[in-house]
Amino acid sequence: MKKVVIAMDSFKGSLTAVEACRAVETGFRRASSEWEIQTIPMADGGEGTVDSFLRACGGRRVAVSVTGVFGEPMEGFYGLLNSGNTAVVETAAASGIIGIPADRLDPLEATTYGTGQLIRAALEQGARNLIVGFGGSATTDGGMGALQALGVRFYDRDGELLGQGGREMERVAEMDVSGLLPSAREARFTFACDVENPFYGPHGAAMVYGPQKGADAAGVERLDRGLQNLAEILYRGTGRDIASIPGSGAAGGLAGGLFSVLHAQMVSGFQVLCKASGLEKKVAESRLVVTGEGRTDEQTVCGKLVCRLGELAGKYQVPAVCISGTVLASARNLYSHGITALFSSANRPMDLKQAMENAAVLLENEAENVARLLG
Repeated sequence: MKKVVIAMDSFKGSLTAVEACRAVETGFRRASSEWEIQTIPMADGGEGTVDSFLRACGGRRVAVSVTGVFGEPMEGFYGLLNSGNTAVVETAAASGIIGIPADRLDPLEATTYGTGQLIRAALEQGARNLIVGFGGSATTDGGMGALQALGVRFYDRDGELLGQGGREMERVAEMDVSGLLPSAREARFTFACDVENPFYGPHGAAMVYGPQKGADAAGVERLDRGLQNLAEILYRGTGRDIASIPGSGAAGGLAGGLFSVLHAQMVSGFQVLCKASGLEKKVAESRLVVTGEGRTDEQTVCGKLVCRLGELAGKYQVPAVCISGTVLASARNLYSHGITALFSSANRPMDLKQAMENAAVLLENEAENVARLLG
């Protein structure tokens, strides 16, 4: 039998990581019955993180009624692993950007309160080890909303209690952590994050990601000023200076805001899942690694999952193939990071809508071609 590890990221808006792995597996099985297949759906902290950990470690999803990005009620979820003491929370499950129309996005109004509610629910369930994934958020509130859900209060210069949303950051004058949920003080947090953006500044949460979340130039400037102000208030209130910590700008500063108050360590999301799933051993023993994502471009080379998997495969001299929906010319830089070959699942000229609607079938067919070529 020929061993292949299929470790796909999600195709945002069309396939989850689990569905992408299933599509590639279907293609390989159509090509030959001689492949011994191990599927490991991947996520780096964004959408699909909970499901990836549940597949790797066992456990169950727990549904929670939470406050959505713009204050609307919605159903979120977290993962409770089989140990019962460890929970996995992904920002995208309550504060995510997927599904929000472009003309509705507004980080000045968006809140992470729902993510805080997920953390609170996991703590109240009894979890004392929490893995929090950052990615795919529609928010830039510096974590104010999540902290408010955990019992932290923020006040303006007149002593008035502040509300939620990114616009509130520049109004903060004082904070009170005395109401922080006791179990949040006791718990150990692992922040799974694969971006290194600081809290604010030219490479910070607002400047880099604000436009993608609907902020115009004036909004980006306002959010950045708010993050600077919030960082100062958090430093005065907790003694932690998060201003330049790599990764503190993840999920619109949510990572930095939570890090300032909770007992947490910031680690690579890839490394956390790699350890939980035993991925390195599986790769070392395989003949082939197949990975991919919706779009592979120059950003992929900056430490995203496909790049990390290529480097891991290269460590053991195992060929690694990337099959993505779109592959740009700049992705060729992945050849120096362990990726052996790049394939696009789009087999003819088509618009994005067509590609997304047929993503599973296209991926199955291209995976079959790859399996036949290498079989």
